Amino acid sequence: MDERTAPEKDFRRIGHDMRNALHSISAGMGIISKTNTDPGLAPIIDLMAEAVENMRCLVSELNPSSNPALDN
Repeated sequence: MDERTAPEKDFRRIGHDMRNALHSISAGMGIISKTNTDPGLAPIIDLMAEAVENMRCLVSELNPSSNPALDN
């Protein structure tokens, strides 16, 4: 039986959904950075990567159980 409260389940679901979106954004940024020939885009790509990492940390801090490495 799952003993988590409704808010815990909601946070877990939101964390999962946010991680999926962040993985997609990271993959897209990887493609853009590998094919980018405009040096002016490099700082923008770096800012985007930093924002994604900040969001990953936020999700982990709000709900450590949303971290797939911690799932049982």
